[in-house]
Amino acid sequence: MVFFKRKYVFWFFGALLILIPLLYNIYNGVKRENALKNSMILVGEIDSIEHTRGATYVYVQYLFDGRIVHNSFGIYDRQVLDSLRINTRVNLKVSKTYPDKYIQYIGVYRVPDDDTN
Repeated sequence: MVFFKRKYVFWFFGALLILIPLLYNIYNGVKRENALKNSMILVGEIDSIEHTRGATYVYVQYLFDGRIVHNSFGIYDRQVLDSLRINTRVNLKVSKTYPDKYIQYIGVYRVPDDDTN
């Protein structure tokens, strides 16, 4: 009888070890999505690029509400990284509620043409 109780306790804690990180990631993903719904597009400048085995982390700075904010984002796509260099200007989607926490890379900043033909 004690064997069956130990077996259920083992399975219970095993299920908790799987469910807790899963629920934590879902909660943070929903929080990030809600924060980026109320956002604005800003132009930032790349400070540095850190290459790792997985994602490549890009550190940027941008001006938000009169103050300079430093933040980072990760990119897995190597083709996108070919266009990123230090001191390159990039478009960023920045959350208005948490500007120093939630950002999303949109693309390299292109100067608009003045031709109005």
